[in-house]
Amino acid sequence: MKSGFGELGVDERALVNLKNLDIHDPTPIQTQTIPPLMRKRDVVAMAPTGSGKTLAFVLPMISALDPALRQPQALILAPTRELAQQIAKVVGDVTEGMGIDCALIYGGTGYDKQKRALAQLGSDETSGNDTLDFLRGTASNAASSAALVRDAWSGYRTSVDYGIGGLGADLRKVAALIQAELPTRIYYVSFRGNSFDTHVHQADTHARLLMYMSDAVAGFIRDIERMDRADDVAVLMFTEFGR
Repeated sequence: MKSGFGELGVDERALVNLKNLDIHDPTPIQTQTIPPLMRKRDVVAMAPTGSGKTLAFVLPMISALDPALRQPQALILAPTRELAQQIAKVVGDVTEGMGIDCALIYGGTGYDKQKRALAQLGSDETSGNDTLDFLRGTASNAASSAALVRDAWSGYRTSVDYGIGGLGADLRKVAALIQAELPTRIYYVSFRGNSFDTHVHQADTHARLLMYMSDAVAGFIRDIERMDRADDVAVLMFTEFGR
């Protein structure tokens, strides 16, 4: 007699992996969402962190996959890189030994890793598979944009001093992209490492950080003026902290 996840219709191979992961009983969100998803119904669900939402949609998805069909069959979109990594780990754990591959694609990391993940999806030709074509198009656009950024930055020369610190280096890159006339309308840069999380007794540190910021922003404005683009560019600064 089936019980727990088996009673919900979860793939028997996934049940073995769940048992190996010491996961035996479905949580309320899983109990409510897995049955309609198994019937291929649209579901909108909301539950607190740690309630098992990932398995709630991953398990029905796995049950619908055919390992013998070597092409993308499912697409999971996540709002952050960290969440994408967490979801990919869950998928990997639950599909262990099932012949199902998970390609994780996100920004902010080395190109080689992304290319290897993209290579799992096949060639660059139109496949007739909407999911595959979407992934290929997104990755191709990201790679092309990255190449434009690298070319603009590598060829950029300026005599303007941006001061020291990471903010100046990032603003210099923005100036390079503006000079290269990339179509981007909004650029966002920030102090790295939560630098401004200072307190009232750290007045010297706070003053030094403000000096770094002032030098970087002043350098950026002078560089924009040098390009004769001052009337085209607006600078907005904000802080998360009220100190």
